[in-house]
Amino acid sequence: MIFIRSLPRPSAKASSRPVSLPKSGSALFDASAYRYDLVSLFTHLAALATSHAARSQLFETGAHLDYRPSPFFKQVLALVGGLGYDFAQACHKVAHMAQEEVMRNLLLRFGNSLASGEAESAFLRRELQVLMQDYVNDYERDLESLRKWTDAFVALEATAIMIVLVAIVSNMIYNLGPLFLVVTEVGVLGVSVLGAWLVRRVAPFDPMVQKAGAGSQEPLRLRRLAAFLTPISLVGTAGTYSVTHSMGVALVVMALFLAPLGVYVYLLERKVHSRDRDIADFVRSLGGVTAARGSTVADSLRHMDRRSIGSLEPELRRLLQRLDAGVDSARAWARFIGETSSDLVKRVVSAFWDAVRMGGDPAIAGNLAADLGLQAYLLRSRRRLVSSTFHFVIIPLHAILSGLLLFVNEVVTSFNAALSQAQNVLSETANISSVSLQEVGIPTGLAFHNMDTGYIATSVTVIALALTVINSLVAQIVSGGSPYKIALYGALTGGATGLALTLIPILAQRMFGGITLT
Repeated sequence: MIFIRSLPRPSAKASSRPVSLPKSGSALFDASAYRYDLVSLFTHLAALATSHAARSQLFETGAHLDYRPSPFFKQVLALVGGLGYDFAQACHKVAHMAQEEVMRNLLLRFGNSLASGEAESAFLRRELQVLMQDYVNDYERDLESLRKWTDAFVALEATAIMIVLVAIVSNMIYNLGPLFLVVTEVGVLGVSVLGAWLVRRVAPFDPMVQKAGAGSQEPLRLRRLAAFLTPISLVGTAGTYSVTHSMGVALVVMALFLAPLGVYVYLLERKVHSRDRDIADFVRSLGGVTAARGSTVADSLRHMDRRSIGSLEPELRRLLQRLDAGVDSARAWARFIGETSSDLVKRVVSAFWDAVRMGGDPAIAGNLAADLGLQAYLLRSRRRLVSSTFHFVIIPLHAILSGLLLFVNEVVTSFNAALSQAQNVLSETANISSVSLQEVGIPTGLAFHNMDTGYIATSVTVIALALTVINSLVAQIVSGGSPYKIALYGALTGGATGLALTLIPILAQRMFGGITLT
């Protein structure tokens, strides 16, 4: 929900049971997402407070903004409307029952401020400044941890593949049994999954694209494209494998089907990033011009040079056309927010417009909303530097390690075939077969032997497929943004694995196919 609407007071039947969120230490709690929503919520309330809105209206706005802390504001309203509490007592009551420490302390301070008679605008702006500093510091700390853990993940994955290669070669020299390979592979995959989980835990929450809704055409097209291409890619992959019996060709087909979705998400996020870059300057300038002219927001828009707006110029031109055509201002601004497809634009513009619409100070509201947009954009730019470096490493590394793993498997297979041929020659030659290994200088413990190359080939393929999935997930987690972006990284890693599965056996056949025993 973007804009405030008239809401009835909570009825006497409203539940007085406090609303709680998962504890900070639980697996379901995302502290980064909670901090971001909390800063966005208080930015909205601080901007709205410049209009001297009633206390009940502030809490109704906080309760219906659909942020993660909003249920606490709903509970305060329920206690006030249903049980006759005043707002200070209701804040204290909900705070004592809250499980989230940050929200509990915040509600206690809010209740003390309301009981002392302090103006809500002063409290909200003071708390917003503290929350913004905490959010920026926590994001930068998470970003530094993400940089270190991505480096560690790359090292872990390279080491894990080396361990698998050593295990395969060791099993070729001495019969260690299939259980040894199974334990090694499970351990390697377990380490890779653990590394991916650790990266997920430290990665900051950073939504870029809005959820599909009214006016949001690009996110809606993205969701429809995903709903169309995902099942087609699965069916195409399964059908290709059933016909060709080649996992490599099937993975290449899957990559070809997922590539359009991945490219669309990539291009959409590039446009959203450009709009996020310009939204802070636009809102701050619009608020300043509106306050200086003493006019409406629409009139100030008409007198602004749209060339200075940057990437938002097409959307703002359509906004002015709707306002000139007599479209309701709230609906016109809601459509503008939807056309940008940006989650950050939605948070910034909704805070500014609600405040101005209710009679707030446009200059102060514009500065408050613009600060949120600027800080979020700067932090996201730093994250893009970390994620781009990781992507330039992990995608080629995945291709190289998968190719190396499959190539060693082909070497072992060719060696095992040559060894079988040698044993047949020895069994047909009495003079040579009567010679023991010790007599020719080969220790028994280092004697090469026949292996089950089919089992090893299956194990290597499973590892390559598992690493394809893990690396795709980690690449998406590090970059943040839309979850559909996993299609891009899945197409890249899946295509690399498919080409390796297809081309490495052909290359090995040309290299080792002529090896015969005379």
